[in-house]
Amino acid sequence: MQESIVETLKNMKSEQNLTLQQISSASGVPLSTVNRILSGQTENPSFRDVAAIVAAMDGSLDAITGLQKLESENGQLLDSNVMQLLLSIQNYYAKTLDATRQQYMRELENKDKQYRDILTDKNRWLRRMFFCLIGMLAVISFLLIVDFINPTIGVFHP
Repeated sequence: MQESIVETLKNMKSEQNLTLQQISSASGVPLSTVNRILSGQTENPSFRDVAAIVAAMDGSLDAITGLQKLESENGQLLDSNVMQLLLSIQNYYAKTLDATRQQYMRELENKDKQYRDILTDKNRWLRRMFFCLIGMLAVISFLLIVDFINPTIGVFHP
């Protein structure tokens, strides 16, 4: 039998100031069995005996098993196992949310890089087209100037 169960039962007995005989009478468990359980001699006492002894001492099986009663937000009692389950679910969703957020941020970064690459490529083409336009304007300007200066060739004649 676990040491903590024996210790818990002993603590309950001393808090209630009960004798072994009183516990035996109130629980219906034979005095020798109560004595063996509380002394730690019985390695695996039956659940029925332990439950009867705890009930005779106005105790709770939650104290024996290590469960604690906790109140939820709406005032209902929850044991510690339920609270642990709720906390583990909350942690799971927090981790899942964090992983989803990180994946979303990676996707955003990838899209941002793609759009930056597209804009960089378009800017290159716009610069090329601008310089081609400037070159064409320079050639046309040169031809017009040559045409005005030399009356024998060109489109414009005085």
